[in-house]
Amino acid sequence: MVDNQLLGDCSFGFLLLLALGLIEKDGLFITAGLAMTIISVFALGGLVWAIVTSALLFLQHLAGQ
Repeated sequence: MVDNQLLGDCSFGFLLLLALGLIEKDGLFITAGLAMTIISVFALGGLVWAIVTSALLFLQHLAGQ
């Protein structure tokens, strides 16, 4: 795994790998940046799904259903 101190604590660090690969025309960095960006998108999607599902269950509980 890539060190968070090097890339930052957000998914922009993974985009930096992609940008570095494009600037240097290095296929390894392009592939790594693209893979990490896709993984980040799926992880964020799962987080959003969990938050929305929890909110809906909470609202159903409040409504007494």
